[in-house]
Amino acid sequence: MLDDFLSREFPPAVPLVGGLIGRGERVIIAGDPNVGKSWCALDMALAIASGKPWLDTFETTAGPVLWIDEESSEREVQARIRMLARANPIASGIPFGVAVGRGIRLDDQQRWAVLDAM
Repeated sequence: MLDDFLSREFPPAVPLVGGLIGRGERVIIAGDPNVGKSWCALDMALAIASGKPWLDTFETTAGPVLWIDEESSEREVQARIRMLARANPIASGIPFGVAVGRGIRLDDQQRWAVLDAM
């Protein structure tokens, strides 16, 4: 019931991207095709992995990132990261993993073991 839900106490969110996303929260970035959703998400992921403010505005809590891309090629993802790094240099050794075209599906519990291994 709604009253039960509203009476529950939740711990405060641990910020991941200040004022926008808390650690452990799920986020959907939606929009028409070719408007920059992937670029936006990739830039945010790199900011989190490096602990830098995203868009020079939103503080991030540094942490490891696994970029999963089931639509692009490795070449395309590498090119995008290099372009983003030219605009906002990335330190070597940041905790940023890349998995492209691995058939990862989040609706299959057996695939979660694959993610955990990564």
